[in-house]
Amino acid sequence: MTLDKYSKKQEWSARPRTAARLAAVQALYQMKMTGATPTDIIEEFVHFRLHVAEENPGFGVPDTQLFRDLASGTASHLNHIDPLISSALSKEGSLDKLETTLQAILQVGVFELISSLETPTEVVINEYIDLTHAFYEKQTVGLVNGVLDKIALLRKQKNLG
Repeated sequence: MTLDKYSKKQEWSARPRTAARLAAVQALYQMKMTGATPTDIIEEFVHFRLHVAEENPGFGVPDTQLFRDLASGTASHLNHIDPLISSALSKEGSLDKLETTLQAILQVGVFELISSLETPTEVVINEYIDLTHAFYEKQTVGLVNGVLDKIALLRKQKNLG
């Protein structure tokens, strides 16, 4: 990770809700990589990982309730989230072909967009774009922006109809 990306990471990690989003992405990634249950991973994060942020200057303490809501909600709604992401990707793209970290960013971002957490759409999209910037280059950031925009538009159209 370059120094610029590290500085950006510290900047947004000092915000509790953003830090919770990052932790939720990390938890989902760990669920995918280990096959552990969502409950076990979430409890591991709550009891061991989230509190480490308190001991590191420059990193804010994640909003534990938001972390729980995002991690458990995403894990329990993947059967609804994944088809939404797949439909928003270009015809050549496939969710299965994306890196696991990118899948987790999209899945948690989409869950927050479609959930009842009442975070403004623009905030959700900006937060996950910022998270993507910490891990990927501009082209991938554009992909995340495009997918989240499409899903937000679909959600808005359904609410109006």
